[in-house]
Amino acid sequence: MSGADFASRTRRSFPNTQLHHMLLIIQGVTAWGRISNPGFG
Repeated sequence: MSGADFASRTRRSFPNTQLHHMLLIIQGVTAWGRISNPGFG
């Protein structure tokens, strides 16, 4: 699956782009936390 396919599919799932942006930030922070601290989340 290409990034564009994922983006368009995600955009359809989350018409509210502000909410989508918040979710992306939360996911990114959580993923970064897992990488930098294996005991996180």
